[in-house]
Amino acid sequence: MTRTEVHLRAAEFFAGIGLVRLGLERQGWSVVFANDLDPQKKRMYEANFGDEHWNPKDVHTLEPDEVPDCDLFTASFPCNDLSIAGAWRGLN
Repeated sequence: MTRTEVHLRAAEFFAGIGLVRLGLERQGWSVVFANDLDPQKKRMYEANFGDEHWNPKDVHTLEPDEVPDCDLFTASFPCNDLSIAGAWRGLN
């Protein structure tokens, strides 16, 4: 089986605007779940990828059956200066 015949599935937690998804899809992965609380990031993510697989719930409240079976689970670290954790203070 060649790499293009393998259908690897990924889930991304703390997805932000989808940079991990962008990299994974360029390597042939299918992202079938994306999660983030921030509505601004959701709008950017949705503009690039749609919202078919988006789940806006807090990860602490997700139930196991809400997350599909995947080969890879990613969890991006927060961009503190641009996230809720950094009160959106920016890069200054």
